[in-house]
Amino acid sequence: MSSIKLTRIDVFVCIALFSIATLGSYVGYAQLKSIVIKKSNVWFQADIGRVYKNMTEPSSDHSRTKVHPLFSLTTAPVVYAVSELGLPKESAVRLLVACMAGLGLVLFYFTLRHLSIPIFDSIIFSAFFAISSAAIFWTTVPETYLFGSITILVILLFMALAEHRVFTNGHYIGISALSLSMTVTNWMAGIAATLANNSLRRTIRITVDAFVVVTVLWAIQHAMFPTAEFFLLSPEERNYMLLEESGGIFEKTTVFFFLAASLFIWSIGPKSMHFVMQ
Repeated sequence: MSSIKLTRIDVFVCIALFSIATLGSYVGYAQLKSIVIKKSNVWFQADIGRVYKNMTEPSSDHSRTKVHPLFSLTTAPVVYAVSELGLPKESAVRLLVACMAGLGLVLFYFTLRHLSIPIFDSIIFSAFFAISSAAIFWTTVPETYLFGSITILVILLFMALAEHRVFTNGHYIGISALSLSMTVTNWMAGIAATLANNSLRRTIRITVDAFVVVTVLWAIQHAMFPTAEFFLLSPEERNYMLLEESGGIFEKTTVFFFLAASLFIWSIGPKSMHFVMQ
């Protein structure tokens, strides 16, 4: 698979995609009532109320950093800075969410282009991505899902670029730390991306270094938000495992191996993705 050279058309397309996604998110957010934005367990049982408070109130309960390690550190200062310019905090949150929606769509398009997908096809795939149920429902509310998906998209783009470029340890440490920053389970994407292009020994070293980076940043976050809890030490998430409502051993085994196979196909490189898309 040869490298794609981006053109001015790509730049114009990205500007258009960013504008459309940002506007769509901003307008969609405005259609929702305040109870949806500021209450939890209303929008598909999401924790929107808590997330909104974490983005706007430093004194709120930031304990969910135990599974979203750097979410408060990443979002709250941005909302504060924008609100200092005279914009209400709710509008600042709305603007941040909209910009992240635009960024996500641009990253998706760039990933497709670096996988040698033609411009027209990339636009079509991006359009489907933008009107998917996930995009419609989760790019119009303040939740962690959008920010977590951004980290995954960055890794996918990085993997596509790695087909044609050689990256240093610092780059891999950065993407590994990024994958861990928003949601702890997303770290598997960063680790898989590292392992796909490095030896096992080098992958372990990079993974440890990424953990140290996130830990240092978490310490800074904890100083800013004292209620923030350390990640990877929470037993609470075990309560959501092996639930009777999720089916029996057959259903759970099927899902496990399906996800494992999907991760393996993705981890062996963008060439497999390009083959599937063809």
